[in-house]
Amino acid sequence: MSNKIIETSTATIQMIGEDILCIRFKPNTVLDLNHLYENREAIYSLIGENSVYVLSVPHEDTLMTKEFRELFSKKSIRNFKKGEAVIINTLAQHLLAQHVQKTKTSDYPLQFFSIESEALDWIANLKKLEYTQQNTL
Repeated sequence: MSNKIIETSTATIQMIGEDILCIRFKPNTVLDLNHLYENREAIYSLIGENSVYVLSVPHEDTLMTKEFRELFSKKSIRNFKKGEAVIINTLAQHLLAQHVQKTKTSDYPLQFFSIESEALDWIANLKKLEYTQQNTL
């Protein structure tokens, strides 16, 4: 996988090591369907056909349109994720995170954090668990 950084109109997307994709959203961003497709294209140019762990870091004022949220919730849009840690910084993000946790139907682990280092530690533990499971089969 590539270690390059891709700048889209709404995010900076880069690999951290071999299997962690970091998506940092830019300030004053309202994510719509065009942004979803733009970011998805950037992601696949970095990861190819591989599955990765994702660290999502929205800016405190990042917003999503209803259409973005609806399409983003579909499995086919997020099928590259082994697990995802999301950094939340505001009350609005916290409330959205609570709603997502209650209604989550994803097939990968998802957790919310306020501290990025804790999110990366959680991803490291997921990676260890995956390695252990692969070696005990």
